[in-house]
Amino acid sequence: MIRVLIVEDSKTSALLLELILESEPDIKVVGVARNGEEGLRKTISLKPDIVTMDVHLPGIDGFQATRLIMEKSPRPIIIVTGDHMHRDEVDLSFRSLNAGALAVLKKPNGPESPDYQSNAEELISIVKLMAEVKVVRRYPKRQTGRTIDIAKKRGDDYKIIAIGASTGGPAAISSILAKIPERIQTPILIVQHISDGFDVGFADWLTSTTHRQVSIAEDRMAILPGMVLIAPKGRHMGLKDETHIKFAMARDYDSNFCPSANYLFEDVGRVYGKNAIGIILTGMGNDGLEGLKILKQDGGFVIAQDQASCIVFGMPKAAIDAGITDQILPLEEIAPVITTLLDKENA
Repeated sequence: MIRVLIVEDSKTSALLLELILESEPDIKVVGVARNGEEGLRKTISLKPDIVTMDVHLPGIDGFQATRLIMEKSPRPIIIVTGDHMHRDEVDLSFRSLNAGALAVLKKPNGPESPDYQSNAEELISIVKLMAEVKVVRRYPKRQTGRTIDIAKKRGDDYKIIAIGASTGGPAAISSILAKIPERIQTPILIVQHISDGFDVGFADWLTSTTHRQVSIAEDRMAILPGMVLIAPKGRHMGLKDETHIKFAMARDYDSNFCPSANYLFEDVGRVYGKNAIGIILTGMGNDGLEGLKILKQDGGFVIAQDQASCIVFGMPKAAIDAGITDQILPLEEIAPVITTLLDKENA
């Protein structure tokens, strides 16, 4: 039985969430909190398996409540926020992810909405998946990957960076982008598994938290120096050639995710070969594995985030177990290694 605490100031929204969650036999709502302080108290006293958290709350907001819960009684937190979000709600949602929340979803509309069933199914699915995440982790001995002399790779002609991520990805991607010096103008293409309606907000949030202008990619868009492009929800992002984006529809590529990291890595490997860097970050499952195999076969350089710094080790672990990684790094070391690989000034 998955025990859920709902933190939501709207009685109507809280009742709807409770109705949806308890429609699933193995989920039980053990409490409802109307503000952030009560959410913190009930998290400590009830010890739920997972918390759903609104961002706009009386007193301390959802971001502050998330941060305090992760400090005092860590457990999986899902941000469940309004359907029509203002910029401050988007910012709070992604700041909450940065503070330790695992996912962000839109609040389901009522049963009269045509989207009700799909929204309800998504909420139940995410709660089940995230309840399995162990947010308090052991820190095993750091893995180092295959031995490779980064100094020998410094200044090689890398022309593109491709990144794939899922659970825990937004904060990890923000950390990496913020630490790559502005003089590094290599284009960066990103696939982040994210709920419907949050891709634009994610791009805006990354722009506000890094020194990069981050945009949602468009089909046939020209790839220019310094660009950071995110695959839009519902489209696979690949490459037409070295200088242009190419999209594919979900039906055109066999994947459980759209966008898919596999699709991006495959195309980047095919087009750029040894001039590509592929990075696989925290996330459930193994999306990205098959694409990285192709990128690696074509001579590209593969970096995986290490277990200790991952929220969920699934995607990096798949690549590591397949023996295709050149470096296995803690999150804080990924940007410095990228800088070393790309920095021709000091080559």
